[in-house]
Amino acid sequence: MKKVKSIKSISGIAKILTLLFLLPVFLLTGCGNGNGLKVGFGSGNNRAAIMVAVKSEKTEFDIDDVTLDFYYGGSDIGKYGGEAYERIGFAVYFFNGKYLKTIKNLEPVIEDYRAIPGFYFVKEISPEEYASGDYDVEIKGFSDVKFNHNETLTVPKETLELSKGYLCLTVMEIYYLPGGEVYCVHHTGHVGVRYEKINDRTVRLSKPGTITSYPDPS
Repeated sequence: MKKVKSIKSISGIAKILTLLFLLPVFLLTGCGNGNGLKVGFGSGNNRAAIMVAVKSEKTEFDIDDVTLDFYYGGSDIGKYGGEAYERIGFAVYFFNGKYLKTIKNLEPVIEDYRAIPGFYFVKEISPEEYASGDYDVEIKGFSDVKFNHNETLTVPKETLELSKGYLCLTVMEIYYLPGGEVYCVHHTGHVGVRYEKINDRTVRLSKPGTITSYPDPS
């Protein structure tokens, strides 16, 4: 399959790389303790194109049932790349934080957005559904982000491949370039929490920054 690279697609992938490498900063906008976990609901009065948050009433899980409530959405996302690019939709993925240092190897265009190495594809949202208002986000002040959409997802245990590190969920806006038969990524949003395997069956989650012994995923 012939790949077509363009300045616009390079610009698009540059945005995703910038956002992903800023993940440790974004992760600090949350709270968590022994009674539960809540990350991503403090905006710092900064509205991203796509915002993602996570909440849980507990912090310890069976490794086969790390089930969390995720919130995500955004609005005012303009068209990307002119008429040549077709917006496919918004793809949702889980990934381990160690891939923050390897995602920069993504090319400006990708052949299959459902099969990005290290990323576990969860679902796809059509442009029409995303624009319906169900995914709108409202920001009030510096610590009150209200999401119209939330869903409960179980994290693939394969994502927790290290003994400890970052567990991340990301939403990517996907475009298709018909002439080149390839895809590219525009806006992204993500949230992450730290995890630690207590034993072969138990995983403990915590807010970012609470355990200093974790390796830096960047």
